[in-house]
Amino acid sequence: TVGSFVCLACAGIHREMSARIKGVGHSSFTADEATKMKTTDNDKVNMLWMAKYNPRVDRAKPPQNNSNQMELKAWIRRKFVDK
Repeated sequence: TVGSFVCLACAGIHREMSARIKGVGHSSFTADEATKMKTTDNDKVNMLWMAKYNPRVDRAKPPQNNSNQMELKAWIRRKFVDK
């Protein structure tokens, strides 16, 4: 685990890209995974994944909501695959 939580819409897109996503309500976590989830958060994870992102230069922008699946997929691909 990278130690972040994602919504259901994003989880589905990540799974389409072959990412390993666990559901909190129906998955089991190892002791190491649980410890990592306790010691990090989405802000810390985003600092790692978005280290090279420059909003003034990069054409890709974070979606404002999950209403446009194409925008969401493009952003997730840019953030986690093309990083």
